[in-house]
Amino acid sequence: MPHNTVSTDEKGQVYHAEVVERLAVGGKDTVWQAQITMPQGGNSHSGRQRVFTMRGPPRKSSEQAESDASQLTSASTEGAKAVRMLANNMHRPT
Repeated sequence: MPHNTVSTDEKGQVYHAEVVERLAVGGKDTVWQAQITMPQGGNSHSGRQRVFTMRGPPRKSSEQAESDASQLTSASTEGAKAVRMLANNMHRPT
C-alpha cells in the first residue's frame, strides 16, 4: 500500500477527542486544548500501526476546547485527512 493512501478500515470508525489542560507559553495562564489520536495509513517498517495526534488551538475556556473536541470526534468518521483539515482550519484566525 502506498504511504499516502488512507486505509479503508479507518473510515467509519469513531475516535474520541479529549481535552487536555496545560500552561500557556510563558507559564502564567492555563489553557485547554482538544486532541485526538488516530491511525493513518498502513503499518510502519516495524509492523506497528502508525498513529498521529492532531490538536486544536489552545483555548482560554474549557467550553471552547470541549466544542473543538466534539467537532474532531465527529470528523473522525471521515478519516484522518478530514480531521487534519479541520484541526488546521481551527488554527486559522477568523
